[in-house]
Amino acid sequence: FGTSFSDAGKYLQTASKVGKILRGIREVDEELAEAIVGNKSADTIIGPMGKAHGFIQRLDRERRALMVTQVSTTVRNVATAGVRLSMDTAADLMESALYQIGRGADAGMTGNAPTVAVQHPTSIIRDAFGKVARLAQVTDTADLADALLKHNPRLANRMDRSLQEVGSDQSLSDITRTLNGLNIAQDLFFRRAIFTDSIDKRMRRAGVIVDNPGKGQFKSLEEFAASGRALPAKVLADAVDDSLAFTFSRMPKPGTGKAGDTVGHYFIKFNEAIGPVPGPVGTAAFPFARFMVNALQFQMKYMPTSLVTAGYRTMMGTYTKRLAATSEALGKTDLSKKQALVAQRAFDEARQDFSKGIMGSAALYMAVQYRANNQDIKFYQGKNDDGSTTDLRPFFPLTPYLALADVIVKATSDQPAPIDGQEFL
Repeated sequence: FGTSFSDAGKYLQTASKVGKILRGIREVDEELAEAIVGNKSADTIIGPMGKAHGFIQRLDRERRALMVTQVSTTVRNVATAGVRLSMDTAADLMESALYQIGRGADAGMTGNAPTVAVQHPTSIIRDAFGKVARLAQVTDTADLADALLKHNPRLANRMDRSLQEVGSDQSLSDITRTLNGLNIAQDLFFRRAIFTDSIDKRMRRAGVIVDNPGKGQFKSLEEFAASGRALPAKVLADAVDDSLAFTFSRMPKPGTGKAGDTVGHYFIKFNEAIGPVPGPVGTAAFPFARFMVNALQFQMKYMPTSLVTAGYRTMMGTYTKRLAATSEALGKTDLSKKQALVAQRAFDEARQDFSKGIMGSAALYMAVQYRANNQDIKFYQGKNDDGSTTDLRPFFPLTPYLALADVIVKATSDQPAPIDGQEFL
């Protein structure tokens, strides 16, 4: 038809870029995306059958949301958040120390970065305890989050209205939302703190927030918000994702490159599409699939295996950094900048993996010690001072560490004990 392979390739490349742009628009403002490309949902295509299926899904969402309206659920969620906050704080402390030391070393060798680790050691404390500080200032943090999101109401709605198994774009009755009031309140308490701290940390490392601000810089995130300037949608979206992930409510997105996102996304969608039918799949078997995927992603990061990925990312970052230096020497400035960004991203991820891997290793070690001394009780139980036991299964992430520790203890014992597979699962 008069079209060469080269032309076809250019067309497909352009279509791919357009697709990425539209996906970005849909992520930030779904109404705008629908105005551009139209609504292509299955319900509008298959008519009455689609509406019937949508009605069943709506009832199923109500059912699953009502399952977690008890006060005890809120208490468990707060306890889980407390454990996660402690682990995140320790990992952030380690990651920030590595970051600041790395910048100091780079400054000493190349002069390309200020020695902030020496001049401003409080940066490490701010990175590590920023979440805790934001949590302590409840009203100020809420006002700051609202100010930062006032230019993007869709992302504000996503952070404020997402429940653990129900996204902000999914309908739910006012009665069910009211009954979930305690859960929503405690979720917002943590999400706003994580959201504001995430942005503050990004802006400080980007040099926008500094102790002695110059033109285009600010002394604090509050000062930036007061200026009325809008943050890039990508920065806000990433911070909202961080806040939802902290409360195990983030919807995984396919193609992000984050471990478990693609598989997790389709696992959740598949279960929701099947609904509450009896069997090994569907929301009857996995009523809290979103929490499960988020929990597994958290567990994968806070494990000794993250030390391996940290080593791999460090090697890739070092290799790419050398490529960037070679490209710069050859006069390929644009390519050198792109490679330098890729290298920096690899080093950032390596620090995070290393810090979380160390924390995960410490948690697993303590769990092994505990199980080695308490083989007379089930792995998911905790022994009280009076000899009674407490079921620890509701308190994530304690039980997964104890389960793996129990397997290690039994497998390495001089007299290996049988492992109850059903109990383990």
